[in-house]
Amino acid sequence: MSDHTKRALGESLKKVLAVKPIDKITIADLTNDCGVNRQTFYYHFRDIYDLIDWMYLTTAEEAIGLNKTYSTWQEGMLDMCNIMLKNKSFVLKTYHSRIKEYLVTMLLKLSYDLLQPVVIEVSKGYRIAAEDQEFIADFYKYGYAGLVMAWLDEGMKEDPKKIVAKLEYLIQGNFLAAVKRFAAAEADKE
Repeated sequence: MSDHTKRALGESLKKVLAVKPIDKITIADLTNDCGVNRQTFYYHFRDIYDLIDWMYLTTAEEAIGLNKTYSTWQEGMLDMCNIMLKNKSFVLKTYHSRIKEYLVTMLLKLSYDLLQPVVIEVSKGYRIAAEDQEFIADFYKYGYAGLVMAWLDEGMKEDPKKIVAKLEYLIQGNFLAAVKRFAAAEADKE
């Protein structure tokens, strides 16, 4: 029931956001649309931004799912972009609001959460420090998040399949190459 209420509040936010800017939406707007009282809203969320946070994180986790491997990371990225495209109005209105910086931070975190397990998987069998694995994942997260932000800035016009295909082509084998270079540098230190 709790998840159902959260999702209903999220749908209400999408409806209200279609007619009001994010900074003008009140808790009363959402609870009236959803048919619940203010206490119900505050039982689940601290404020509207907490609701937005939950919506993005839940959706991203569902999209990425188990696609955190070397052979499936592309599917996770594509699924995440397709869900964003399905919710284009909501995504663009929140992205082009005063909470843009917050959403960019969340995008970076989600990108890292997707790519870090890939780097760990590729690192198996190599002596590479955890901090170097984190550095590699950080590097690629900025590239992916930058592509997604450019896509959002341009109004989500390009087909996500093309973006992911270009990214895959660009970095195919580069995870492993980076791991090998870091492992070689580690061996040289000894």
